[in-house]
Amino acid sequence: MKRLLLLLIVSANLQGLAQEPLLFQTDWYLHSFTYDGVEYDIPANDPFYSQQLFFNDTNDGYQLSTYITIETFSASPTFEADTFTTVMPTITLFGCEDYCDLEQAYLYDFFFREGDPYTFTYTTFIITDEFDEVFELYITDQDGNLAVYRDTPLLSVPKQEELRVSIYPNPVKDQLFFKKAGNPIQSVSIVNLNGQKVLEFQNLPETIDISSLSSGVYFVEITSEDGSSVQKFIKN
Repeated sequence: MKRLLLLLIVSANLQGLAQEPLLFQTDWYLHSFTYDGVEYDIPANDPFYSQQLFFNDTNDGYQLSTYITIETFSASPTFEADTFTTVMPTITLFGCEDYCDLEQAYLYDFFFREGDPYTFTYTTFIITDEFDEVFELYITDQDGNLAVYRDTPLLSVPKQEELRVSIYPNPVKDQLFFKKAGNPIQSVSIVNLNGQKVLEFQNLPETIDISSLSSGVYFVEITSEDGSSVQKFIKN
């Protein structure tokens, strides 16, 4: 059974130095991307359409680069606590034949933003079970748009192996409902954008009361004997 362990994010010092080693020690692969309410298809099992992100510590300072095929965004990020700001952003676009909407939304709209500095929130997780350990990185902008990365390339998953669970309504005000086939849900955890677990439920029915939460964007981790799923929702 998988469980989600939140890595402690060490606050940056006054000079804005990053102190989250996992960011720099991991090659990140884009697994899901949602922008302006649209969840984009990410090509899987295709080395030509690789989507990666890197944080590097160089002699000239920190560097961020991310690409889809040969289309690239780069910047010199500064860090403070669990946020980073893109400084001197640049983008290189050679034109595309496939996944053009993804490249436009991810590289230009989400990251480049007309070349202006922009501040993102990031959170790192470790997903573990008795056999494996997977690193995850969430990057969220100020509007709640979300890019999710893992330390392994995106692979196609047979339909029967997916954890089939959905949440609704989204956005939600008071009651969040779950619809799932297979084994019952064992636990649900709610995490805010700062990586703090704010609610937790065990052996719950098909709904939870989230009326105590402040308005904003949250992540919900749903766990059962079939595995686990992390999804984003908006609390009104």
